[in-house]
Amino acid sequence: MVRTLVVLDLVLAAVTLAALVVVAVTAGAFGLGYGLVTVKHVLFAVGLLLAGVGTLQYRTGLEVRDGSDASAGHPSSPSRSVDPTRRSRLRSLLEACLPDGWIVPPGERLPDAAKIAVVGLALLVVSYGLEAVFGVGV
Repeated sequence: MVRTLVVLDLVLAAVTLAALVVVAVTAGAFGLGYGLVTVKHVLFAVGLLLAGVGTLQYRTGLEVRDGSDASAGHPSSPSRSVDPTRRSRLRSLLEACLPDGWIVPPGERLPDAAKIAVVGLALLVVSYGLEAVFGVGV
């Protein structure tokens, strides 16, 4: 059940954030007088950037410390400390979309870097869909 909730959390994050980016890029492009070709190109570039940054962050990873080193004031390594119970703006937005019983416990959820990489892949799929399905050309 927890694994299903983790996948649901990942899919919800990808769909929500990709939709926000698509709406923002489309509104910006049409507001500036450009068309769907520009939307497709910008979505491809942003998707490629997010997939790369998210993959790089996920691959390098951030060490989660137990707090004993931080309380002494002596960092044990140059890596940054991450509090797993800290709620980011992304986490608050996603938890607002889910019923209370579906919220993934802090120790079980995927890091935000994985979600960013999946959002990047979703934007690449939308960009491809604009070209392959709807015929938006160069």
